[in-house]
Amino acid sequence: MFNELLWSLMIIACFFAILLIYKKMGKIGLIFWIVIATIISNIQTIKLINLFGFETSLGTILYGTTFLATDILNLKYGQKEAQKSILYGFLAMVVTTILMNICLVYIPSAN
Repeated sequence: MFNELLWSLMIIACFFAILLIYKKMGKIGLIFWIVIATIISNIQTIKLINLFGFETSLGTILYGTTFLATDILNLKYGQKEAQKSILYGFLAMVVTTILMNICLVYIPSAN
């Protein structure tokens, strides 16, 4: 039951954050949200949780909020802006993946 409570609070916090960012930053804020949510959700994907009797990835919660942001962009600024935001999110994830894989090549300290 604790996971379900946290899940509910996280969804509410994310949706209020989207609205706040949109109110304060407009279109750029929504694009920023999509990029950040894409990166963080892919990092959170490695954590599996039990939710309503099902095992799911934690990253699905945050990634789901990108759909609201792209819908708002599509409705207010048109399909072209929504598609650009998706491309920005994808490119951010590609860059993050490349940089994180480079980090894995480093030889760790003995300490």
